[in-house]
Amino acid sequence: VRPRVTGFNPYEKFGRYAGDRLVISLPFANGKMVQTLRFRREINKTLENAERFMAVQLEYRAEKGTVKVLEDMEATVFLRSIAPGGELHFQLNQPEAKERELILSMNNFNCYGIVQVLVNGKEVGKPFDTYAPRLILCEPQSMGKVALKKGANKITLRIVGKNPRSANYFTSIRDIYLK
Repeated sequence: VRPRVTGFNPYEKFGRYAGDRLVISLPFANGKMVQTLRFRREINKTLENAERFMAVQLEYRAEKGTVKVLEDMEATVFLRSIAPGGELHFQLNQPEAKERELILSMNNFNCYGIVQVLVNGKEVGKPFDTYAPRLILCEPQSMGKVALKKGANKITLRIVGKNPRSANYFTSIRDIYLK
């Protein structure tokens, strides 16, 4: 069983915990007062040798929507769009033209929409749904290989629709990785 990654909820007063937790029940029978637990954490190999860009530290702007920084455990850039077409643009500067893997670390929530990623105006992969019934800080997702040019490159998140269960067309992102 792979638990979802959750944590601080920026939509709750004082950022109360988002709700998921691990509960362990141990038997203490026949006078035995000590139990041994062993935990193993799987490391996400997706980020091995990847260069991290925190969204809030990049140059960014919104089109057909408003943008806000949410101060959660790792600050996120939040796009509020009231209809399809809202866009969140980030600028990444690269020292040389090169093909690299693009990896995004986004959030999912009950008011989030369907997102299409673009690099320098070209669609990357298929649109993906960022709806979830409660806040989920998702594992980083690979968007595949992209051709980056020397100098400024524009990474765009475009809202193209929403899940019927979603309350709105919002989205948010924590990190952009290049590998």
